[in-house]
Amino acid sequence: MEPSNRNSEIPVLLIYDLDRKHWGPFEINFTLDKIERLTNGLKDLGYPLTTLEIRDSHLEEVLLPYSPERFILFNLCEELPGIPHNAGLVGEIIEKLGFTHTGSDPCILTFSQDKTGMKELADGHGIPTPAWQSYNSLHQNGWSRFPAIVKPSLEHCSVGIDTLAVVNNPNELSQRIDYVIQTFNQPALVEDFIDGREFRISVIGNDNHTHMLPPVEIDYSSFDQDLEHLLTYDSKMNPESRFFRDVKLNEHPELTSDEYQQLEMLALKIFHVLECRDYAGFDFRLKDGVFYLLDANPDPEFSHASSMVLGAAKEGLSYAGLAGYIIHEAARRHPILKSMG
Repeated sequence: MEPSNRNSEIPVLLIYDLDRKHWGPFEINFTLDKIERLTNGLKDLGYPLTTLEIRDSHLEEVLLPYSPERFILFNLCEELPGIPHNAGLVGEIIEKLGFTHTGSDPCILTFSQDKTGMKELADGHGIPTPAWQSYNSLHQNGWSRFPAIVKPSLEHCSVGIDTLAVVNNPNELSQRIDYVIQTFNQPALVEDFIDGREFRISVIGNDNHTHMLPPVEIDYSSFDQDLEHLLTYDSKMNPESRFFRDVKLNEHPELTSDEYQQLEMLALKIFHVLECRDYAGFDFRLKDGVFYLLDANPDPEFSHASSMVLGAAKEGLSYAGLAGYIIHEAARRHPILKSMG
């Protein structure tokens, strides 16, 4: 799985977003540290590397001086600063300019931000998901399964998820649906709250050589209340929060052979059903012998502390080594550099 020794023949153009106007100090510093670690590692592996910070919506202007024939574009630009819900737009601009890039195509990036559409796709292919219903208003058919969790249907990175997102009765449900619709100006997704073991799963590769990396389990053992067993926005973005401090990652979860095989089958299946490329991340919860898909992300967090990188490390791939593997996967699609892939 290691990248080839021809790294010096694959020039890489790495782009990442940094919204200095709207992000807090933690998010800015985390991103800068992530990019520094990655760029230093790729350079050590011999890749000719150019790094571009995307600070506003003018991505096309930033990329115009660079030749698509020369570079593989490593896309770590999740959104154009100042424009919400636009991961697909980033991909559209990249492909319009003719770049071969890492990760999934623009259609998949756009589709993945629609949690309702993702649920319908998974359900249609026999991939278990929690029971659910989408609400555009409070005047729809009722919901009777409690506890339930209420999410904004078009957000990512746990935006809109806090301890009040889990509700226990119709009154709490109505209040939370109204909060989501009014606050985020989008439908609310209501799901059965599956209280079980939670796993972050990463799949890498393409076509017939996709591969599930070793699973990482979310450790909620510091929380006494079952309804607090969830990845809130604070757990990812607020260093002052107890969720950030006390939610841990277990890199060595205990799984039976049958459980591992079931998890691998489901992860590879949703990877292919969603038509992901190069890498993707999936969240599952295990209850009563069934793994339920909670979330699918064709553009997951790619940092030194992410579950994907932790899983790769168990197979002997460093942070930069995993990035190199992904670069070589993308190079297979490049009209000139594909012989190096």
